[in-house]
Amino acid sequence: MIPESQLYSFLHEEDNFVVHFLEGQKLIVDMATIHQKHGYDLVYFRDCILSAQPIISFLKAGESVGLYIDNEEPYFRFKLETGANGLTRFLLLPKSLDEIPKTLLGKGRLTKIFPGTHLKPYTSIIEVSGMSVLEVVNHVLSHSYQVDSSVYLATESDQSVMITRLPPINVNKNELKERPSINAYYLQKKKFLTDLFKEGLTDNDEILKAFESEGFTMINKKKVKFFCPCSKEKMILGIMSLNNQNPDTLFDKNQSEIETECDYCHTKYIIQRSDLRILQ
Repeated sequence: MIPESQLYSFLHEEDNFVVHFLEGQKLIVDMATIHQKHGYDLVYFRDCILSAQPIISFLKAGESVGLYIDNEEPYFRFKLETGANGLTRFLLLPKSLDEIPKTLLGKGRLTKIFPGTHLKPYTSIIEVSGMSVLEVVNHVLSHSYQVDSSVYLATESDQSVMITRLPPINVNKNELKERPSINAYYLQKKKFLTDLFKEGLTDNDEILKAFESEGFTMINKKKVKFFCPCSKEKMILGIMSLNNQNPDTLFDKNQSEIETECDYCHTKYIIQRSDLRILQ
């Protein structure tokens, strides 16, 4: 049995970098099962999730974030909603792509939701032209989050890393020693990371041992798993909002119930005509 996916954060104190390692194999297996993805669709959906999921490293307790990409040619919609607690859900529409886009043309949107109700969500709109999903995520990191970070995907396993270059440690923000850029640091660690990806480790102790042997210290880890908070009540409220709270527009004359399905988890709900009238 594959263990639950985890996002590890390791500090390399010597160069003041943090490597966030996403062991995402269980997450991708769950995605493939829930959304019945295979072939090219599976590979593309996988890359989208492994690119975006490490963003939760920057969330505080109670915060959540949604990444939405609306591509026009070819038409598809990618959505990922995830929280600081590691619970995440995602979808890719339509269910089967006629072609796999090498680059995107459309809009991207990042929405960050804060705990409580007194703060409005933060939304950042991105014009997407000639970018991959991975490049969109890295654009979000540098422009929306304004952090010196980049995500790199494995090809050998369902894993990814996000490398973050920490700010200078002295108060005057002057470098105490010359440090490599993000990409230069990645190239320094490329053999280690490539070998790690090839092994496809899922065991917690083996992952820790691999990073510790390279001079890293673990500073955080959290489980990452698929979870959809949909419910019949939420589905009814969504239907009401889309139909101006008029149940008669949804049902045929002699129809007493309809079936709806959550796009994220494909749970089906039977909605009675009386369910909608109660909320009027």
